[in-house]
Amino acid sequence: MMGTRCGDLDPGIIEYLLKKGWSQDKVFNALNKESGFLGVSGLTSDARGILEAMEQGHEGAALAFQVFTYRVSKYIASYLAALDSFDGIIFTGGIGENSMPIRREILNNLKLLGFKEDVKGNEDARFGNAGVIAKSEMLNAVAMVIPTNEEFVIAQQSVELL
Repeated sequence: MMGTRCGDLDPGIIEYLLKKGWSQDKVFNALNKESGFLGVSGLTSDARGILEAMEQGHEGAALAFQVFTYRVSKYIASYLAALDSFDGIIFTGGIGENSMPIRREILNNLKLLGFKEDVKGNEDARFGNAGVIAKSEMLNAVAMVIPTNEEFVIAQQSVELL
């Protein structure tokens, strides 16, 4: 699930909607431009707006938050089955770097892995600040925030090309 994209869905839904008379374009738009945070909340595709509305008691925003954090948690847990070792979870990008409540809920959903939140670390690791936000003694692993630096990577790759 993303801001406007649905994420996982049963592929049978596409046939169902087409048989209900939806055009191919309408199905595409619904699944890619009208779903996700926007479709579930009925408000916005932006995580910041979801959190603000949730704080004001908006049920659709709360549901969008729960669906999103559950799905991220589910994917993290499912990736463990394919790994030989596990060092930690890295939160990055807009939501991962800046949304403490979303990180907190994802880690809470993964409590079976033994992660204990460092509340101060989680509060400090926002708006461009890196840091450890939780540890799992059981797995000898950490959860961290690492800000992206896309401009640096682009510059680095450009220099390599030259």
